[in-house]
Amino acid sequence: MRLAHHSRVFALLLGGACFGSSACSSDDGAEAPASADAKEAKLATRLEGDTGVGSKVIVERQTNAVRFLAPIAATDRATTGTSPEDKARSFFQKYAADLGMTDQEQLRVKDETTDSYGHRSIRFEHVLAGTELPIFDSSSLAEFTPDGSLLHIQPGFREDLSKVARTATITQTAAEQTAIDDVRGACALAPADIATRKTSTLGVAAEPDAPAVLAWAVDVRTTFGACVAPRVFVDARTGAVLRMRETASFVIDRVGGVRFHSLNEANDLKSIDVTATTDLFGNNKWTMESSGPKPKVQTFAYSPAILANFVDPFTSPVETYLLGNWDITSPYQGAAVDGHYYAGKALEYFKAAHNRSGLDGKSANLTVVVHDPEPNSRGRNAHYADYGVLFNDDQLHVGDGGAGWIPLSAGFDVMAHELAHGVTNRTSGLVYRGESGALNEAFSDVMGAAAENWLPETRDAVKNVLIGERMTIDGRGIRNMADPSEDLGGGNVRDGIDHYKLMPACPTPTDANDHCGVHTNSGIANRAFTLMVLGGLHKGSKVAVAKGVGWEKGRELWYNSFTKLGPNSNFATAAYTQLAIATTQGVESMTAVACAWFAVGVFDPVDLSARNVVCVGSNPTSAPPPAAPAPPSSASGGGCNGRPIGYVCNDGTPGFATPCNASAVTVYCADRAQRCKRASASDATATVDSTGVLTCE
Repeated sequence: MRLAHHSRVFALLLGGACFGSSACSSDDGAEAPASADAKEAKLATRLEGDTGVGSKVIVERQTNAVRFLAPIAATDRATTGTSPEDKARSFFQKYAADLGMTDQEQLRVKDETTDSYGHRSIRFEHVLAGTELPIFDSSSLAEFTPDGSLLHIQPGFREDLSKVARTATITQTAAEQTAIDDVRGACALAPADIATRKTSTLGVAAEPDAPAVLAWAVDVRTTFGACVAPRVFVDARTGAVLRMRETASFVIDRVGGVRFHSLNEANDLKSIDVTATTDLFGNNKWTMESSGPKPKVQTFAYSPAILANFVDPFTSPVETYLLGNWDITSPYQGAAVDGHYYAGKALEYFKAAHNRSGLDGKSANLTVVVHDPEPNSRGRNAHYADYGVLFNDDQLHVGDGGAGWIPLSAGFDVMAHELAHGVTNRTSGLVYRGESGALNEAFSDVMGAAAENWLPETRDAVKNVLIGERMTIDGRGIRNMADPSEDLGGGNVRDGIDHYKLMPACPTPTDANDHCGVHTNSGIANRAFTLMVLGGLHKGSKVAVAKGVGWEKGRELWYNSFTKLGPNSNFATAAYTQLAIATTQGVESMTAVACAWFAVGVFDPVDLSARNVVCVGSNPTSAPPPAAPAPPSSASGGGCNGRPIGYVCNDGTPGFATPCNASAVTVYCADRAQRCKRASASDATATVDSTGVLTCE
C-alpha cells in the first residue's frame, strides 16, 4: 500500500498556495501532548542539576523525540573528553535514555568543522547497529566553543528500530524497476520519455509519520514529465512504494547579458572566464568552461534533439568562433552569459564569505544548463540537482522565463539561491516539507540576498531584500524578504506570511499545498533575517529590533547556524541554534537575534527573560532604544497607576499587553483574532501567568 507521495521540488513560484487550515499547516500545528512537555521539563531539570545552568529543550511533537537542547550559557560541565567527538559521545551515552538512544543504532562521524567563530562542530550519521545500513534523513550534531564548552546539541535518534529487518527479500533490481514504474505514473511520463536508475541504497526509512522499515532508496533520473530527480523509497520486505520525493531543487523559485540584449541596458556587460580550444579542423574556438582551478563552471545549452543517444537532454557546450558572439541563435541572447557569470560569482561568494570551496566543500565542479524549456516548471523556473548522468557535477538548470520575466539567469540572487540548495543538501539535509522545508527555502533566499549584497555591482541597500528583481521586467521581484505578505503580482507568485502564529494547519504535504507551504512559510524566517540584519519594526506584532547587526555579521550567523541544523529541524530549532551561537558574539548580536525571532512569533517572552533581553515596539532609527510605550492612563479606563509591576491591556493594539515595568517585555495573544482580557470594563489590568502567557478573549 502506498503511504504517501512527497515531491521535494524546490519551486520558488510554482505549485498551489495554502488558503485555510484544510490545506496547509506547520509540522507542529497540533497542540503539544503533555508527554512532550513533561519530557522537555524532565530533561531540562536534569541538565540544570548536572551543570548548574538552565537549558532549553525541544521535543518534536510528531515523534515525541528530543530534537534540540542548549544551555542558557555555554558550559563545559555537561560533557567529558577532549575532542568534539569524545565530548559529544559522552553526552549521548550519559543522557541516552532521555534522548531515545538505544543499542539499535550507531553513530559514525560524517564531518567535523571549525567555523569563522572558532566553534567546532561534529556531525554524526546514523546506521543500524551491527550493519552498514544507513538510517535515511537522520543525523546528530554537537557544537562547542573554542574552549570546549557545549553550545547546543541536535539529536536525531529513533526508538523504534528494534523491529526493523536486517535483510531484504526484495532484490535491488526488482526495487529499481518498481521505482521506475512508480515514477512513470506519478510524474506523468509519456511512453517515449526516459527514466533511468542512477543509484540504489539499502537502508532504513525513518519518516516522522511512519514506523521505521528496511527500504531501498532508489534515485531515478528523468528527461521530461513532472519530475527531475525523484527518490523513491521501496519497502525491502514487501516491495510496496512507501514514499517518493523530488530531490532536485527549484527556485519559484565583457559580454552583454540578458538585460543588455532584451532591455537595451548598455551597462549590462560581464567579463566571463572561458576556455580556448580548437575544432576537428584546427580552427580556434572558445567554450563556456572556466579555465581556472576547481571548482570549474561549464555552461551548456539545452538540446533535446540528441535524446536518442543520451539520457541527459543536453550535450552542447555553449561555444563560439568569435569572442563577443555567444549564444547568438537563441531568442534570449545573453542567458548563457548571465548563467555562466553569475554561477561563477556565486561560487566565489561561498568561498570568500564562508570559506566553502564548491557546493560540497571539496571543489566539486558545476554544470549550468540554460534555455531549459520544460513545461513542468523548468521553463518558468530554475532548479539545482546533484544528478549528473553524463557528468559527475552539480547541475543548475535555468529557464527563459515567461510573461513579465526575462531568463532567470539574469538574477544573481536567483542563481545563488539555487546553489544554496546544494549547500543544504551537503550539510543539514533539511527535508522539503513543512517547517524544515520552509527553512530550506529561507536559507536559500538569505544566501541569495547576501550574495547579491556581497557583489559590489549588485549591492543595493533597498533592492537586496527583493528576490529576483533583475529577472522581472518591472524590477519588483518575486518575493520581498522585508515584507513577505506584499503582493508583487507576476502571475504565479504567492503571498507569504511573516509571523509564526499565522501559519495554517497542514497535516499532509502535497504538491498542491506546496508541501505544506514551504514558500509561503519561508517568509517567517525571511522576515526574521531582515529584522536581524537591518533592524526595524514588525508591522504585525509591533515588536522592533532597534539595531541590526548588518549584512556581514548576519550572513555569517545564518550560514554558521543553518549548516548545523538537522534534516527535520523546525523554526524553534533554527531560532534557538542561532541564539546559542549569538550568545558568544556579544549582547548586540544576542539581542538582535532574540528580538527578531520574538517579533515573528517563534520566541515567547520567557525565552527573552531567560537571557535578560528586552524587546519593545520602537523606531528602528532611534539610538539608544526608546523606552516601552506608555500604558493607558487611568482616565482612559485603567492603567498601572504607579505600580512597578504587572501588565495592562493596550487599547491601541488590543491583542497586546504593555508592561508597567519598562524593562519587561510586551506580551501578546497567541490567537491574533483575540484581544487582551481586561479585569473589568473600567480596569485595564491584564493577567499574565508565570510563563509569560497572556489571558485573552
